[in-house]
Amino acid sequence: MNARRVLLPSMLLSLLISACGSDSSPAGAGSGGTAGVGAAGGSGGGVRTGGAGGGGAVGAGGTAGGTGGSAGAGGAAGACANQVITGYYVYWEPGYRSNRLPLSKLTHVAHAFIWPKPDGSLDVPVGFVEPELITAAHAVGTKVLLSLGGAGTAQDANFRTVAGSSALSSLFAANLAKFVTDNGYDGVDLDWEFPKNAADRSAFTGLISALRAELHRPLLFTMAVTGTNWNGQWLDYASIDSMIDYYHLMAYDQHAGWAGISGHNAALFPGSAPEPSSNAQYYVDYLVGARGLAPSKVVLGLPFYGYRYDGSTTLGDNCGGSCSTARYVNYKVVAPLVGNGWTRHWDSTAKVPWLTKDGGPDLIAYDDAESIDAKVRWALQTRGLGGVFTWELSGDAVGSTEPLLDAMRAAYDATCH
Repeated sequence: MNARRVLLPSMLLSLLISACGSDSSPAGAGSGGTAGVGAAGGSGGGVRTGGAGGGGAVGAGGTAGGTGGSAGAGGAAGACANQVITGYYVYWEPGYRSNRLPLSKLTHVAHAFIWPKPDGSLDVPVGFVEPELITAAHAVGTKVLLSLGGAGTAQDANFRTVAGSSALSSLFAANLAKFVTDNGYDGVDLDWEFPKNAADRSAFTGLISALRAELHRPLLFTMAVTGTNWNGQWLDYASIDSMIDYYHLMAYDQHAGWAGISGHNAALFPGSAPEPSSNAQYYVDYLVGARGLAPSKVVLGLPFYGYRYDGSTTLGDNCGGSCSTARYVNYKVVAPLVGNGWTRHWDSTAKVPWLTKDGGPDLIAYDDAESIDAKVRWALQTRGLGGVFTWELSGDAVGSTEPLLDAMRAAYDATCH
């Protein structure tokens, strides 16, 4: 998705806590999307773009409670019982197929993306179905979720058409459940980016109800969500919470080409960003405090990508007027640059790194093993969240290694429960 985001001042959070209970009080300002959530496209074909992209899917193995309690983690050997570690796997990367997946390091894989057609049938891309993925994952105890949606004009329009009709919602739900069962998936991850108004909110609640009616537990039903009220106001959490097993918090894209300045892609805490709402801590506080979600149902998203800002010399500048050209870059592209014509810096407050080009200008905001470790430990140990997920696994394929996933798994093993 070519993300456009709005940065909400942190002082609004206290107002949101009292206002959001009705799911009707706008808190955004300006134009664009939600700060630091969703995922960006740009020239890199970014997260959730045109059928691509992801928020994360989690949880399987146990049976969710009758009122929507989180399902057990299940997953790979040595995994914890109550928290998950999920990786998005995208069908469109020809150099990264299912036989490359480090399945034993994950409790869940989210297979992205298919989406609805306007008539309630399924749009399944050529090459998407991989029986060997399901077989290999199940052989090591890892669950596979079918990821539905992603950002894009067609996907958004089709979701709106299907959700707007109870008959189409029921037909779509039946078609989807059959596809899940026929292909051996362990559940569904829903990613409509994004409901935009009160009519969408009501229609989305109806669609979720239709889907849950067909996705009989222990099949999982998860969904991607944002971390501010800009898009969050159009989700009726009180009505859908019993039907959803986990919420996948897209805690990235805090800055990109839409922002007009360079900045961190996925800060953990307020740091050098001009708006204190651009960080994972704020997003979790919004979901748990303002919207009343159980921490154990919130799964924190970690990006295996960043953004390159040509013309930027320091975080927060305007790139010489060219920040709109910021480019999505996978970690596997960034990693070889460190110490090779680029200098790494560390924001000790935000807990994320960035690079500057020696002899500049040019700047890259990204995540590395140190920041991934900090986020996982904070999410699982400090906040007691339901787990962590990443968008997306091929971005970390540095040769035959996956250094960010290794850091993610090591921190998970050290802190999960």
